[in-house]
Formats: sequence, C-alpha cells, structure tokens
Amino acid sequence: MSETPETTETDDLPEQMQVRREKRQRLLDAGVDPYPISIGRTHSINEIVTSHDAEEL
Repeated sequence: MSETPETTETDDLPEQMQVRREKRQRLLDAGVDPYPISIGRTHSINEIVTSHDAEEL
C-alpha cells in the first residue's frame, strides 16, 4: 500500500491562480480591500476640459 502525501487546496490550482490568491492574501493582510466598491475621484470634468485642448478630447 503506497501512501500519498497530503495536498493542500492550492496544490491542485494552476500556478497563475496560486499567484493571484497569494497577491489577494497580501492585500488582505495589509488591510486593503482587494475588490473595492468605489474609487475616489481625482479630477472633475471641468478640470479635465479646461486643462486640455478640444482636439485632445
């Protein structure tokens, strides 16, 4: 009878999924929500329009 080593849940995942889960966990450990509901505004429409030429917009 051969014994198989115990595997964790992540051992069966493709490498890319393991990397993504590790990055997610690092964000959680740092107190950062990896899936924020909203992102703060950095500029208003008026600021963007006045800071660019009409051809750029």
